[in-house]
Amino acid sequence: MNLKEQGRLLRQDNFTVWTGKKKHQRRVFLQDDLVIFSKVRKQPGGVDLYYYKNSLKVPAASHNKSAR
Repeated sequence: MNLKEQGRLLRQDNFTVWTGKKKHQRRVFLQDDLVIFSKVRKQPGGVDLYYYKNSLKVPAASHNKSAR
């Protein structure tokens, strides 16, 4: 997936996913045309790696102005 083709990055934040009694942290990126869910892995030296988990296409017209 080419992220440059998905539009501008509008917001990003952490998101908690519950599966039964387990909780998982995800990083969510809101772009002009897509919402991307990724898994964060902390690496030595303070580097975070993001692993793609899922994405949802969203029409640009559906964003409200408070998200920008």
